[in-house]
Amino acid sequence: MNINLMIIILFSFLQSNDIDNNRFKFNQSTIQAFYFVIDSKIYNEPLEEGVDWIIAYHNNKCIGARKWAGPYTDIPVMGDDGSEYSKGYIKPGETPIFKIYDVSKDILYDAMPSEQIKYPKGMVGMITLNSLNVNFELKETIKNTSANIKNIENFDKTSYQIFNNYRYERPKPFSYLRMLPNDLKEYSKIVFNKNYLKEFVQLTFATGILIYYDVELIHKTHKLNEKLNLNISHTDEMQVIAKPFGQPIRVPSDLGSALYFIGDGWTHFGLSMSFYLKGKLSNDNRALQTSSQILQGMASAGFLTQVLKHITGRTSPFKGLDWENPKNSTLLWNDKKTSSLEDRWDFFPNQIEYHKYVSSYDAFPSGHLAVFMSTFTVISENYPEYKFIKPVGYTLMTLLGLQMMNNGVHWASDYPLSIAMGYYLGKIAVENGRMVMNDSNLINYKIIPYVNTNSFGLSFKYYFN
Repeated sequence: MNINLMIIILFSFLQSNDIDNNRFKFNQSTIQAFYFVIDSKIYNEPLEEGVDWIIAYHNNKCIGARKWAGPYTDIPVMGDDGSEYSKGYIKPGETPIFKIYDVSKDILYDAMPSEQIKYPKGMVGMITLNSLNVNFELKETIKNTSANIKNIENFDKTSYQIFNNYRYERPKPFSYLRMLPNDLKEYSKIVFNKNYLKEFVQLTFATGILIYYDVELIHKTHKLNEKLNLNISHTDEMQVIAKPFGQPIRVPSDLGSALYFIGDGWTHFGLSMSFYLKGKLSNDNRALQTSSQILQGMASAGFLTQVLKHITGRTSPFKGLDWENPKNSTLLWNDKKTSSLEDRWDFFPNQIEYHKYVSSYDAFPSGHLAVFMSTFTVISENYPEYKFIKPVGYTLMTLLGLQMMNNGVHWASDYPLSIAMGYYLGKIAVENGRMVMNDSNLINYKIIPYVNTNSFGLSFKYYFN
């Protein structure tokens, strides 16, 4: 262990718990973290030094407490070390709940930290909170605490929260729909921006090369499936189980359709609802914003891909075997008679024919892949600390792309534009849903000496980026 860190820990332990209030007793654990609070107020009024308390809770248990002693008051937060006396205490990755006890009024308030920082790993952790305040948005949870100290509630409303140096506010209802015009405007700025000309040229070149090899790539996808004996269906085996509001809910019936379902709209809607539930249950603005941004990306990516599909009129591979007879083309594909496979583009197709034989005109670009890339971008941008998101996302996207070629829904050249669209629309949605903090918040750490009424020592101030 670094000698400087050892000194900091030793000085921190010099300050006794000073628990002269039986209501805020907690057991000492071998796993501890010290939350250094720089500023603390109740409705803009400073706490009374040596009188008011800051208490940490987890699972309705007091896991740490300290009388306010001015800037850099350290609140010890005890972790679950596996022993009976620390059972139910906080574990790494969980977030403590902080309360402020106003002694003069005998009221225990919910307190809002400036940063939502999860409990660290290791035996001792050092964390700094710029502020821990009682705001007007937070409700008073308990009055006459001496008679009812055990009935602790989590705060139910916050104005904003900070994660990874980004400020997240609670999204407004249906903001994902109201943001659609803005998303399209922002995307048009990227498309017609000369700074992106190089990317546009590369995208066009990649699409052109893939168009040249499209038919060969479809055949190779089928051969790879047979060579590896994967038994992945090369037809759409999704089954409709319901049609709420006329929109079919389709579910997989085999491995091939399960891979195809990765890009289905219901999959991404389900992901959005999962983040929504997490956000509501844990009062997590970042999760709520992620839920809203996924829907926002679905709306913008879905709209743009549909516009382009109606303009380009490109046939899907399984409809490219017999252009004059779409039904016969499907039968030939199902019988694996793909030797006559050809590509076709019918720009600005007849819209009556388009809606009569949608698959004969809607291959370019891929809505499935654009929406997937948008959702993937939103999640990976909002949760960069989870390193598994990107490799898992890229793997799933590759499997989705291969299966959509295998089942004849898309050509490989449908993908470059879809991926680029999904990426930028996802980035736009994310940037609209969070605000970067000042550069001062990017400082990694500071070591600051402190003196208060009970002790002296060094405080270790660390910013989690």
